[in-house]
This record gives sequence, structure tokens and C-alpha cells, in this order.
Amino acid sequence: MNLKHFNNNWKIKKQSLLILVISMMTVASGYAQFFVEGSMSVNQIGYERKYAVEEETDLGKTVSFGLSPKVGYWFNDRVAAGISASYEISDETSKVLDQEDQAKKRNMPSIGISVFSRYKFFQIKKIAVLAEGSVGSNWRRDKMKEGSDIRIDQSSTSLYINVRPLLTYDLTDKYSLETICDFAGLIFNATSTKDELTGNKYKTNNFRFNTGSTLISSLGNISIGLIYKF
Repeated sequence: MNLKHFNNNWKIKKQSLLILVISMMTVASGYAQFFVEGSMSVNQIGYERKYAVEEETDLGKTVSFGLSPKVGYWFNDRVAAGISASYEISDETSKVLDQEDQAKKRNMPSIGISVFSRYKFFQIKKIAVLAEGSVGSNWRRDKMKEGSDIRIDQSSTSLYINVRPLLTYDLTDKYSLETICDFAGLIFNATSTKDELTGNKYKTNNFRFNTGSTLISSLGNISIGLIYKF
């Protein structure tokens, strides 16, 4: 085989390889897709509790704010994976009217990070039904003050695994709404808590299957997020 013949064969092989790579990338690009999503919640709840024996009234208010961004990647039209972060802070204030004690204030910030994977079971027009599994960690601080005295001051770290159903609705080719159904799913949670005042530590493990017993409680455990597809 002379050098000219070898060069011609090599050019043909390179062209064939290039065509094969381009074809594979074209097929993959039909499925592969990055997406970002996020949900935000702001709640303010006021409550009033009356004690029949003491004839006291406990007035209170809870204000919470939560933010949950996600970044993911669809490998094909069925399977996706990604990473998620979360931040939530809740402030609770209460005061018993018939007592001279100062108001109780409770502050509960938490942050978390997790990895997740999704599987799409089926899609009917614009509505899709999926399942999401995630593994992550969450850190929380729980601090309560009554007047100038600290009554509760503890931090906890949780490792969790959960599986829950999802529903998505396509608004356009780029935007979709997502509902995360926390009222139904499998959850395993291992938590390590430290009492900052005494230094005591304790651990708890929890495994449960969430089910909404009523329509109202079920709706209360549904969050809605917005998805953008690149």
C-alpha cells in the first residue's frame, strides 16, 4: 500500500467517523436538555388559642419564607438528574394575654442541598406524571427566647432519602409549571441534634409513608414551581 492510497483511506475513515459523531450528537440533542426551576413561598399565619382552665388567650403569628432552586439535565425523554438547594426561615411570636411575661420569639432557619433523579411515566398532551427520588442533607437552627432568656437553642443535621410524585404542565415550549406532591411519598430521615445550652446530643431515625388524610391536608402539602428549559 503506497502513501497516497493510505492517505485516501485515512481521509475516508475520518469523514465516516466525523459523520457518525455528528449523527450521534444530533440524535442526542433531540433528547438532551438542561433545565432550571425554582419555587418560592411566603406565608403569614395568625392564630389565637384559648385555655378553658386558666382562661388565658395565647395570641401568635408565624411568618415563613422559603426558596428552592434546582438545576437539572434530561438525558432522554424519560430520565433526568440534577442538584437542588433550599433555604427556609420561619419566625414565630406568641404572647399570653393574662400573663406579664414578655412575648416568646422563635427563629428557625434551615438550609439544605440534595441530588435528585426523575423518571417520566407518561405524558398526555401538556400534562406529565413523574416520580422523583432525592438524597440530601439539611441543617437547621432552632432558637426560642422568652423575654431576655433563651429557652431553646439547638442545631440539627439531617440526612434524608425520599421518593415523591410530580406533575408538570407545559405552558410553552420553554416554560412549565410543576407541582411537588409531598402528601404522598416514601421518606427516610436520620437526624442528629445538639442542644447548644447543655451540649447534649441525640439521634433519631424516621421512616414513613406520607398520605394526605383529607383534601385540605393534601392541598396544604403541595408546592408549585416554575421550570425553564434551555
